[in-house]
Amino acid sequence: MYSREDKKRSTAARAAQESPRSMATRAGRCPNISTERIMRAVEERRQVSQQLEDLREQQKQRTEHLRTGLKFMSVLCCGAGVLAFGFVLLLILRPVLLERTLNSLDDSIAILVVLSERMRMGLALIPAGSWVLSVAALIVVLLMGLWIRLMRYPRDA
Repeated sequence: MYSREDKKRSTAARAAQESPRSMATRAGRCPNISTERIMRAVEERRQVSQQLEDLREQQKQRTEHLRTGLKFMSVLCCGAGVLAFGFVLLLILRPVLLERTLNSLDDSIAILVVLSERMRMGLALIPAGSWVLSVAALIVVLLMGLWIRLMRYPRDA
């Protein structure tokens, strides 16, 4: 019925007929946003951004500590592996040299064995149902809880 040009003309005519007052009422349907609300929103956004930045910094510190610990553990494991491989290699290639090495380490190995035996004897004196063992376990748990509480990151009030 109507062509495109007719539709365009009718919408243009309607727009021209609308008064500036009706346009103002249509635009005024949105409530005015006060400056105070805008400033409060900006402040909240700044606080959230600061908290995110603090969390990122905390995460960086944790990963750095983790990396340091993992490096230490890897060096320790590699050292123990090299030492064990060296002993096996000495056992295969030069048993006499291995015997001399173990004889030189004999005192330190004997000290470790004596310490382990003394610890075993000391632990045997505490029966499993003893209240002393229960109190010691309670103290360990309380100290661990205190340590965890003290080591947590402080929260903003």
